[in-house]
Amino acid sequence: MLEEPWFWVSLIIISVFLCAWLVFAIYNSARYQILQIFGYLTLVLGLVFTIGEYPPVIFGKYISSVLAYTALILIVISVAMTRWRWINRRGTEKLNSPSNLMIFAIVRHPITLAMMLLGFSVIVLKSSILSNVLTTMALIFFLLSSFEKDIYQERVYGYPYKVYSASVPRFNIVVGLVRTIIIARKEKKNIRKQ
Repeated sequence: MLEEPWFWVSLIIISVFLCAWLVFAIYNSARYQILQIFGYLTLVLGLVFTIGEYPPVIFGKYISSVLAYTALILIVISVAMTRWRWINRRGTEKLNSPSNLMIFAIVRHPITLAMMLLGFSVIVLKSSILSNVLTTMALIFFLLSSFEKDIYQERVYGYPYKVYSASVPRFNIVVGLVRTIIIARKEKKNIRKQ
């Protein structure tokens, strides 16, 4: 895969885009975006550089594929559902309902979670010490960016974001899904009563 010309062309295009995004993020003083960019760059470096080879993980390709496809599906769903984000809501009534937020009712930072899943996919796929160190750095950058984004969103949107962040988990899909199912059932019961 790394020998294919399309891989290197797409890598150059993504790198140019990330550099432009970095300049824009620095100009706007958006620390969470700067951390995300460093996460993306170290993730790409972890994918490219392989020094210190060790035996591969058993079923590593399959595990890596499942993680990568799950991440890509999560990214596509998140991008498609951005118009339903909590930011577009007025007040806090039904702020976190699944019918209003879709994927954002389950997890607070779905795209960051997807990038972390891609990082774990690279760690499982690449049997390289340097690759794993770089990818672990990327995971740390993504985690720090989620904390910075919460601080930024709370400063910009205030109380509604506090309500939202208190009830929607940052990355835990299982807790978010269970909570969303419970809320959806309560909404159905309330609709039937009316």
